[in-house]
This record gives sequence, C-alpha cells and structure tokens, in this order.
Amino acid sequence: MIIMINIFICLDSNCLIPFNCLINSILKFKNDYMFYVLVDNQNTLDEVQKFSNEMKIQIETKIFISNQDYDNFYLGRMNYARFFFDEYFEADDYIYIDTDIIVFGNIAEIWKIYNKNKTDDKYFAAVMVDNIQTLLLPNSEFRQIYQKYQNKGFNAGIYITSAFKWREKKIKTNILKLLEETRGHFKFGTQPLLNVMFYNKVIDLPIEWNVCSHTNITDISLIKKIILDFKKFRTINVNILDYEYISKNNIKLIHYAGPIQDKYWTIENYNAFGINGNSLFILNTFFRGKTKYLYSKNIDKHAIKYFYYYLNHGYLIKFTDNFSDINLDNDLIYLEN
Repeated sequence: MIIMINIFICLDSNCLIPFNCLINSILKFKNDYMFYVLVDNQNTLDEVQKFSNEMKIQIETKIFISNQDYDNFYLGRMNYARFFFDEYFEADDYIYIDTDIIVFGNIAEIWKIYNKNKTDDKYFAAVMVDNIQTLLLPNSEFRQIYQKYQNKGFNAGIYITSAFKWREKKIKTNILKLLEETRGHFKFGTQPLLNVMFYNKVIDLPIEWNVCSHTNITDISLIKKIILDFKKFRTINVNILDYEYISKNNIKLIHYAGPIQDKYWTIENYNAFGINGNSLFILNTFFRGKTKYLYSKNIDKHAIKYFYYYLNHGYLIKFTDNFSDINLDNDLIYLEN
C-alpha cells in the first residue's frame, strides 16, 4: 500500500546540493510524498521550484519571514524556522529532517511507528540515544536549570510531530518564551529547547534511523571498533562506509553532523579525507544534475577541483574511460597529471 508522507525541510542557499541529494535518497522508495520547504530568500525558492519541476515532485515552498533577532543566537535563521511549520503550511503530522542527511531506508517505517504510537500526550518521535545532559551543553546556566533531567535525549536532525498538537498545546508559544528567557546565556541552537519541551514525552525510534557520522577520528583501532559496533557508540566513520556495510548493519539514515569537514558535499571534506573518503560516492549516487565526464585515470586533486566547481554550478561529474556514449567535444574534460 502506498503511504502519503509529509516531509518538512528548512533550507538556506548554501545547502542546495545536500537538499538535492536528500530528496533523491528519500525518493528511492515508492511512497506518496509531499515536501514542505521553508527557505531563506527568493533565489533559494526559485532553485527549489526548478528542482521540483525537473523531478516532477510536489514541493510547497515558502520564504521564512522573521522579525526576531535570533539569527546569531540559534545557529541561524533557518535553524530557528523549524518552530513555525504551522504558520506556513496546512498539514498536520510531518517528518522534520535536516539537509545534512542521507536516507538509506524506507522512511515509511518510522511514519508507521509514529502513527501507531501517537497519543494526546505523546506526539513527538525521535531516536533516543544520548544522555540529555550532553545535549544541553556544559558550563551553561541553561544546563544548570535542568540538572534534574537525567534520562536520554534526542538528536533533532530528524523527528516526527503534529502541527495541530503544537497549536493545541501552545508548544511554539512555550518554546519562544523559553528561548527569550535563555537567549543571553549562550549560543546553543534549537535542539536543547526541543529536548526540554518534550522531555519524557518522546516515541522512541530505532537507532538505525539516526546514525551520526564522526569523520574526525585518526586512531585506526578506534575507527575499526566504532565500525564494528555503531549501535553502542552511535557514531561511525562515514568515510569507510559502503553499501555492503550499510545493508549488512541495517543502517537506515546517516546524519553528517558536525563541522564542515564532516559534510560530504564540501571541499573541506575532500581536503580532510581525500579520494579514500566516500563523498564522491554519495554525490554520484544521489545528486541529480547535468553531467560532465572526467577521464577516470585522472582521479587526483585536479579532478576533485573540477568535481566541486561543476557541482556548484549544477553539474554532476562522472568518471569514465568508456567514451562511446558521450560527446567528446562537449562532455569530456581531460586533465593534466
């Protein structure tokens, strides 16, 4: 049976590439999807609508307007925008998902878990894995206020909730009040606010649905240990992942959390991990765009430079030594070694 699933994404202009990849990773599974996207400006909206038309998918896109000055306190305006779904869209239940995520499983699985377990008091689903104190950040007045909170919390990269319940229970009003009371303490993003608001009221999703990347590990023995037992450590080195490992361990979603060198689509990631990383694998698998070809024997720093240059101009780079199906004059780029 085909299931209708609502997906909510907050998008700024520097995340159009991972947005493209995220959507395509979700679409591998044949459900009916309605995508709701809040964006930062008209140019981003135009790019999303162009992508929607090319992919022939339903994306309702709105520009997020805020008169508040929270941009510098909460990891940017579009991080803060996640609280305002009900002001822009008419749908009820939705899956919120960050752009630095790739989905490898059928997202209908967690949609079913949420709908089966949703009650009047529990209408928020997420992967409960971390001690909540680690999510409230150390050395902060905010954390001291909630020292009594000792159970697990959740990473807010993906969660499911109800816009109607948020309105009925005045969740946004309460979050904004808490935000205003604590805004001068530190820059803590919106994740701790959600953890406080839904403390002990979360429908727990399987850990396979929010496996965080951790690519800045240099100790090889530790990398191997983490690879062997990601359920214990809840983190994996994504640069030695492949489909065989993902399938064998039933990984449904990888969250490329962390600093910019951990984001698979950035040149900083390639500079940190080189051709041995899996960023090219992810981009070539999930990015949809016009294609440029590079002669495959020249996979070196020159090739990567072109890869990122063309990617950021709407092209996908593929490596080939089979010239039978391409226009050598227009599509192939020869590089000097």
